[in-house]
Amino acid sequence: YFIPVIISLGVIGNIFSLMVFLGTHMRRRSFSVYLASIAIADTGFLLSLSLTWLEYVNVNVFHSSGWCQLAIYLSYVSSFLSVWFVVSFTVERYIAVCHPLKRPAMCTAERAWNVVFGLSLLAAAAYSVTLWTSGIAEVDGILGDTYYVCTPLKKYMAVHNALTYVDSVHTLLVPFVTIIVLNSRIAIRARGRPTLCSKAQLQVTKMLLISSSLFLLINTPSYVLRVRNQVLAVLNCQESVHDQQFQMLLQQIFQLIYYSNFALNFVVYSICSSKFRQAFIRFWRQM
Repeated sequence: YFIPVIISLGVIGNIFSLMVFLGTHMRRRSFSVYLASIAIADTGFLLSLSLTWLEYVNVNVFHSSGWCQLAIYLSYVSSFLSVWFVVSFTVERYIAVCHPLKRPAMCTAERAWNVVFGLSLLAAAAYSVTLWTSGIAEVDGILGDTYYVCTPLKKYMAVHNALTYVDSVHTLLVPFVTIIVLNSRIAIRARGRPTLCSKAQLQVTKMLLISSSLFLLINTPSYVLRVRNQVLAVLNCQESVHDQQFQMLLQQIFQLIYYSNFALNFVVYSICSSKFRQAFIRFWRQM
């Protein structure tokens, strides 16, 4: 029941975040563009997750042609955009805090929308390869029966493996290093010159540091295990049955933690920012 709870609460929370960032006075802020875009990307991932979860209630939409490719494509695109919108938000905060003279020219809503659209087009084009490398394959069951599953197609397995390695670099290594380095610079500068930042700017910076740190904390276990499995596959290492079972258990636990990343931002915003809470309450009363 954990996954449907994550999906339901996550989608509702992301919709609330979207309404606050785009439906109130906060929409004029550049950071609101990035946070609204994160909410959209996270919702897209949760919707793709719902297609795979339906299998557990005997609704095999995921293992049918068309839905299979759509779910895989949407999950790749959404997870990529979610990561890189966080990076974009971090860069925006870095400029605002560490280079305040450049903030009026560079930290604008128009520039933020351009970044969002550019990243969206890049992701849509780059991951279109999954639309033809994935499909429905016939599998023999242990009882002699035959069933169909959504899986990377054997003839494109080399392409799929290459995509997996490239995706790991683009959604793990580069973003993680960027976020850690920039957050460190932001924290040092904000602590050293707190009087140069307004209360509103400090709240946004605090929200960034907490949300991005939580993002790293939640994503790291799943990605570390993913990289480990890729390295073992390249080295062609064989593990014992006990080790394989333990790794499968860890993978399931870390995967659930990873899924929660797409559902927690509304809670983080509500806790970290009084401006967000006030805007949400005001928007709710006007409905």
